Amino acid sequence: MCEAISGDTFLYNFSLLPAGSITNAVYGNFSAPRAQEIIISRGKILELLRPDDESGRIVSVLSWECFGIIQSLSPFRLTGANTDYIVVGSDSGKLLILQYSPEKNRFVEIHNETYGKSGCRRIVPGRYLATDPRGRSIMIGAVEKSKFVYILNRDASSKLIISSPLEAHKSNTIIFSMCGVDVGFDNPMFACLEIDYLDVERELNEDANTDPMKHKLLTFYELDLGLNHVTRKCAEEVDPGANMLITVPGGDNGPGGVLICAENKIIYQNHDTESEAIEALIPRRMGDDSRGVLIVSSATHKQKDLFFFLVQSELGDIYKVTLSYVADEVHDIHVKYFDTCPVSTAMCVLKTGYLFVAAEFGNHYLFTFKGIGDNDDTAESDKHTMDTIYFSPRQLKNLQNTDEMYSLSPIVKMHVQDLIGEETAQIYCACGRGPRSTLRILRHGLSVTEMAQSDIPGNPNAVWSVKRGMDDEYDKYIVVSFVNATMVLSIGETVEEVSNSGFLPDVQTLLVCLIGRDMLMQVYARGIRLIQSQTRIKEWQPPSSKKITRVSCNNQQVVIAMSGGEIAYFELDRFSNLKEVARKELPCEIVDVSIAPLRSKSRRSEWMAAVLTDGSARIFSLNSHSVLEQKSMQLLSTSEYVNMRPHCVLLQYLHSTAELHSSRLYLYIGMNVGLLIRVQVDLTTGALSDRRQRIIGTKPVTLFRTEIRAQPAVIALSSRTWLIYTHQSKLLQTPLSYINLEYVSYFSSEQCPEGMVSIARRTLRIFTIERYGDVFNQRVLRLRYTPREMLVHPQSKYLILLETDHCAYPYAQKEEIRKTLQIGDEKYDELDESFVGVPRAPAGNWASCIRIMDARNGNNLHVLELEDNEAAFSMCFCQFSSLPQEIFLIVGTTVNYEMYPKQSDKNFICVYKFVKHKRIELVHKTQVAEIPLALCAYKGKLLAGIGSVLCLYDIGKKKLLLKCENKNFPVCINRIRVSECGARSRIFVSDMVDGLYFCTYRDHVKQIFVFADNTTPRHVTCFCEVDADTVCYGDKFGNIAVVRFDDDDDENTMAQHKFASFLNGAPKKLKDIAHFYVGETVTDVRKVRFYANDASTNECILYCTVMGSIGVLLPFVTKSSVDFFCTLEMLLRIQIPPLCGMNHLWFRSYYFPAKCVCDGDLCQQFNYLSLEKQKEMTKQLEKENVSDVIKSIQKMIDSVL
Repeated sequence: MCEAISGDTFLYNFSLLPAGSITNAVYGNFSAPRAQEIIISRGKILELLRPDDESGRIVSVLSWECFGIIQSLSPFRLTGANTDYIVVGSDSGKLLILQYSPEKNRFVEIHNETYGKSGCRRIVPGRYLATDPRGRSIMIGAVEKSKFVYILNRDASSKLIISSPLEAHKSNTIIFSMCGVDVGFDNPMFACLEIDYLDVERELNEDANTDPMKHKLLTFYELDLGLNHVTRKCAEEVDPGANMLITVPGGDNGPGGVLICAENKIIYQNHDTESEAIEALIPRRMGDDSRGVLIVSSATHKQKDLFFFLVQSELGDIYKVTLSYVADEVHDIHVKYFDTCPVSTAMCVLKTGYLFVAAEFGNHYLFTFKGIGDNDDTAESDKHTMDTIYFSPRQLKNLQNTDEMYSLSPIVKMHVQDLIGEETAQIYCACGRGPRSTLRILRHGLSVTEMAQSDIPGNPNAVWSVKRGMDDEYDKYIVVSFVNATMVLSIGETVEEVSNSGFLPDVQTLLVCLIGRDMLMQVYARGIRLIQSQTRIKEWQPPSSKKITRVSCNNQQVVIAMSGGEIAYFELDRFSNLKEVARKELPCEIVDVSIAPLRSKSRRSEWMAAVLTDGSARIFSLNSHSVLEQKSMQLLSTSEYVNMRPHCVLLQYLHSTAELHSSRLYLYIGMNVGLLIRVQVDLTTGALSDRRQRIIGTKPVTLFRTEIRAQPAVIALSSRTWLIYTHQSKLLQTPLSYINLEYVSYFSSEQCPEGMVSIARRTLRIFTIERYGDVFNQRVLRLRYTPREMLVHPQSKYLILLETDHCAYPYAQKEEIRKTLQIGDEKYDELDESFVGVPRAPAGNWASCIRIMDARNGNNLHVLELEDNEAAFSMCFCQFSSLPQEIFLIVGTTVNYEMYPKQSDKNFICVYKFVKHKRIELVHKTQVAEIPLALCAYKGKLLAGIGSVLCLYDIGKKKLLLKCENKNFPVCINRIRVSECGARSRIFVSDMVDGLYFCTYRDHVKQIFVFADNTTPRHVTCFCEVDADTVCYGDKFGNIAVVRFDDDDDENTMAQHKFASFLNGAPKKLKDIAHFYVGETVTDVRKVRFYANDASTNECILYCTVMGSIGVLLPFVTKSSVDFFCTLEMLLRIQIPPLCGMNHLWFRSYYFPAKCVCDGDLCQQFNYLSLEKQKEMTKQLEKENVSDVIKSIQKMIDSVL
């Protein structure tokens, strides 16, 4: 990679793991009238989720990259319709109305109305969306001043039409919340929570101690459908702590009006009533009363004659809010503690009994209701409650967790290395915040849940699971084959061995399957045995000089390969008799055969395949007019793999990415060297084309058919198990994170509706595959506090984690407080901190610890809790030149740190030594002037960024000894890295707000000189060294860039006067090589190679973001690849414009023009084009086939993983 980084370098960016954080979530019937579904936004991704009632899990139906920042979502339904539309407010300056098309599995744009400038601006609407509950109008608003109202209607053909925007602006106004008011079929009305800041400024000038929020207004806007005009109907002052509005059902379903969520209270108010607002206090958690209770999210459940609200506080406590009313008049509000779960950004109550919680940090949850809190005696308040009611969090009582959606948000630190001893490196992500902090170990592959495991005597070599009849829902038998025996197990409440199944027990079985409607077939070396019942058994035997070596079948056809290179083909007639149709002699021995599966409503497959010992794969016709006629042949050996031989062959229909709802026939060939070859078979001529190959292991590849969610799939076994399946109309090939398997068969039972039965290490295992579509499976390890730094010990390979939290108590003090705050019989130690949270400490209280962890088993070897309100922020390893045999851990800490105004009592650089690699002991502390936020080892010394000063230290007996310093950095140093290239070494330093600096240290004068910096200031959050001259960095605005020092002068030989500042900057400037807007704040960046021993994979730059996504920057190797992908990107910008209305090039150039980076996420959308458009673009790209374009896109991903 270092050779590829040059002045004209081009990079290919694609997402390895999409963002996990959810910013908006709404529910409705989007695909069908009674389909309860959820649409979420993940920054710039729009995703459709559907709860599966059978498994209780959330299924991702469609995830689409919009290339624009989605700010708000709202569903609406036209009067009389039975499906919902989606309204999207984004940074494009356009109002977007979408509809989900289940036939295309796409979001279809219905309307795209421009109303303002692009970008996230405070006066351009998009931040707030409100829809009329009857589906007649939409209001879209900005943070300040601007609001537009659109009228929705139908035309003569029942298509949705939208009016021109109607202005509802109010100058000098800041908006806090917005919602539609349910007024039945009267003129549509909207409610806004807003404040006039001119009044605030005037009162603050008169009295600086006045409350700036005391004149907060609840304003109602009415849309007059007759006059086509919006009027400001009324405005009333509300509680200064009001922050959220919730629509109350009206018309025939309720009293109408709005709920106002304010600090410590919930208020009901209606626009057309003369009575005063009704309010009720919110029950609060035992503990600190110095802060009020604020509501952060809400959900409404509405049925005929029943509705209630669920609101959640910033501590995670959920309250049930109900109204007592008669007709349109509300008499009382009841607020009752319901349950506690992680703090959410959005909640959705589905009519099918699910509660979806989109967590603010960490994983998201799907709950089912066990109750609605009517018959318990938990804390409750109403309008008559004068005193605060307290409660303690408890275990879930009304909710039950059924599924969990993984989210890495936010990723604070990342490390990539193989610490477990696998073929590929793992990604270690320090994630989360506070009690929800975790260490996630990401391994490439799908997660597997083992349902059962049983030891088997002897050495089994094959296993099958088979139904007794075609109409059976579940399998009846598991058949296990040995070298000279066959064992049959009956599946019921228990799995037991049976002897009356009709199978021969004293032979090695080659295949067991169901053929016809109710006939079992057992194939062994000396014959074919057909079992209709215990008494009706038929057999076919080959000639005495022949043996059956391989067999393949579908429900109506059987093909066997016999010794001597002979094929026999059988068909099932209408009387369920298996008749031999034809035989054929081949020029050499047959390695394996495969017959294509039956397509729907078909009684015969037209094709079969065979691989021979001469290294060829051949396609034969099974058409009645040309039975066993060879149609095509392909030699499998290549110049790269000269001595490889075929080991297995399989024909399977799979849904490809080019045609979303039609399947193609693929020929998969497993080779003895661990190579998997895929070739497409033409369904008309049998011709072979579009050959692709990939190394999937070191052992010979064996192939099996299976099913994934009722769709055909393929399992490939080598030194690792791989699954080839269709997910969201994409054909994926992903390994399983499971032990090496020897044989696999599809399995279905009442306890395991969709699973696999397999043989591995003399055991029979039944397992299911979870979370289809994931690239990585995760292992989650809990942390105490928010992670700040993560290191790997160079000798022991143990993880060292630094954790620090603000407004938190140390561990021991926290446990004591939890005991004293407990009310009732609930045991405090049974509560999950990640669900219920921890007691909050006042500002200025810090909790911090240093953790040593064994990544292999997740054990904590040592946890050192810092005392006396000491907080740690930085960490590094250092080997001092005076003590070269010992590795020290250097930690930067501060005592009694207050963030605003910024001050601290003392700041230290602490030196720890390792005791047997498993513990650390303090050697000494060195007091410094400011917080050391950056530490790095350098030539047997220590570099420390202390505020805006870069210092060089050596170790002493009682403290660190200052050798030199540079005070010329502008604001605050937050990162230091060192490049060692032989005798030359460079110091890379980043400033929080001013960018990167390249420095050098001259030992003879004991000075650090800055010789190069950025041309423009950057708020750098992280960076990594690509080579001695090149650095890749990310900033807090979501940009990632590569810069290079491309100058003929060598800083080691430069005269000292040349280091003088030039125009308030360094004498040399860094050259911008590449620049790209990611859309999320980049938190860490690394240069990695996932497969260290695989020459087919390349080094790449891996970056992670605050929203939990992981992306890749991969350098192009050839100029032709650059030309191809740049042309493809340009064509796709025209063919598939971004869904939210933003221009793709504008989006990727949000702050700085995009440069020398090709967007792989856009290129992958080529797969969603229609076949006609794909062919048209293929001609423009000067490629022969569409498959060549798809292959080139997939090759870029495969070169990383």
